[in-house]
Amino acid sequence: MTHHDLVIRGGLVFDGAGSDPVRADLGIADGRVAAISPLPLPPAPRELDATGRWVVPGLFDVHTHYDAEVLVDPGLGESVRHGVTTVLIGNCSLSTVYADAQDCADLFARVEAVPWDAVHDAVKRHRDWTGPASYLAALEAKPLGANVAALIGHSDLRVAAMGLARAVDAGARATGAELTAMRTMLATALDAGFAGLSTIRSSFSKLDGVRYPAHQLPSSYATWREYALLNAVLRPRGRVLQCTPNLTRRAEVARFFQQSAGLLHRTPLRTSLLSAADIKADPALIRLLIGVTRLANRPVPRR
Repeated sequence: MTHHDLVIRGGLVFDGAGSDPVRADLGIADGRVAAISPLPLPPAPRELDATGRWVVPGLFDVHTHYDAEVLVDPGLGESVRHGVTTVLIGNCSLSTVYADAQDCADLFARVEAVPWDAVHDAVKRHRDWTGPASYLAALEAKPLGANVAALIGHSDLRVAAMGLARAVDAGARATGAELTAMRTMLATALDAGFAGLSTIRSSFSKLDGVRYPAHQLPSSYATWREYALLNAVLRPRGRVLQCTPNLTRRAEVARFFQQSAGLLHRTPLRTSLLSAADIKADPALIRLLIGVTRLANRPVPRR
């Protein structure tokens, strides 16, 4: 018989898989759900009465920008209060792993509508990491209120490899050495446990600060060759590419699908495209998205 550390009694239990809810006791052992029983479970050291309440799986928030907030308020109380148990940070090309505090503040402040000083001070005061592995260790050492997973930001990589001035210069192209540095930093982050790479092409996201105000985020200046080289690091590891495309340029959507699709015996790249605009007003774009989605989801032929 399994001995439970916690029993949640009499709630209406939703399994998260779409099945009808059932009135049941939920048994927790070693931090995991060990039993869902319509019959009363044996007494446990800790019990909760869920009569008249719903018992549901925790929510997974796949798009947050808690990168600075998690440093100063790791409890993330507002998300936890709404039932979120896991958050994903590092979206939209933004992370605080490689870039220094001033660069991070320029990258984050205007995009996320938070005070520049707040981002700068959070990163500068709490930064005790030297790379991806020590960054994750620093997060794990904090009293987190939710599980935290992280993407590494393309703009973070570009600034670290090229410097902010070149990274937002429309006429500059990453050199071979800079591309190699970005690929190495990405591989190091993935091998340390990061979930994937985030990037952005949207023209709406701008820098803050006094040095390069109103320039777009660095990843929006990357060439498609740069994207392909970074995707080649993601693909064999089975990691995720997250991007906010520029929906004013329809061809870009097709380019992303072309790079992510499993064509010519190539393994598909797990890709999440965030639409930051209402595309319902553009039926032609909807048809394009449907078509390329069907193409991208075709099964890979066996050799």
